[in-house]
Amino acid sequence: MSEDQPVAPPAAPPAEPKEITLELLHCPCGEPPGNLRIEMAGAGAKVAQVRGSCCGSWAVEFINNTDDQERSLIKAAAAWNAAPRWAG
Repeated sequence: MSEDQPVAPPAAPPAEPKEITLELLHCPCGEPPGNLRIEMAGAGAKVAQVRGSCCGSWAVEFINNTDDQERSLIKAAAAWNAAPRWAG
């Protein structure tokens, strides 16, 4: 005898990554970064670094503590913009 087993509906396709536009302050090198690069030890790492795409020399550490890419990017941009800059 066989019993009918419930059949799970097919999984939804993964959502397309959405583009996020954030206002970024200039890098200490003087150039505006076109993008930010986030470096972390793994998904959900507690601490991460963010670098601008302009020179890659300047980095800012920030508390990440999430595996959500959108939240990581927002936290990285906030840390980048909050970093002190020399007024000249």
